Amino acid sequence: MKEGSNMIRYYCSGFDISNIFGHGLGEMIKSELIENKSIVFITGNPNRPDKIDFDRNVIIPNFVSSFEKSGIKFIEKESYITPDVNPSDAINKIKNASLLFLLGGDPFEQKKMCEEMGIISAIKEFDGIMMGMSAGAMLMSKYIIVTPCSEE
Repeated sequence: MKEGSNMIRYYCSGFDISNIFGHGLGEMIKSELIENKSIVFITGNPNRPDKIDFDRNVIIPNFVSSFEKSGIKFIEKESYITPDVNPSDAINKIKNASLLFLLGGDPFEQKKMCEEMGIISAIKEFDGIMMGMSAGAMLMSKYIIVTPCSEE
């Protein structure tokens, strides 16, 4: 990392899976990224094995592919933090990541998992590029307020 803070945050309501980095987002991230060491994803659905599998098999590969199409290739294979990951390993992965991605899902369950694993401080202190999608964006708020706007 360069001298000083490299804390850059992108909080998004969601992404169009067919054009994830449309509208220049990929280029913005590429211009801000200091190192391409690793990317760490954090589940937004810790109590939903089906959603964890969907993220692992569909969402994460799509994001990794979109990063690569934008000219961003990470040296290490992406990591995915779920409730079954050892908390000290999770903290290590977060601290050594170049980009941290907080996935969407249930904001209350995501926050609870992060607190129970003891990784919330590592996330809040992360000094790199962080992206939060939906619930992941809410995780960094002091208060989470969910208003009914869809069937979920």
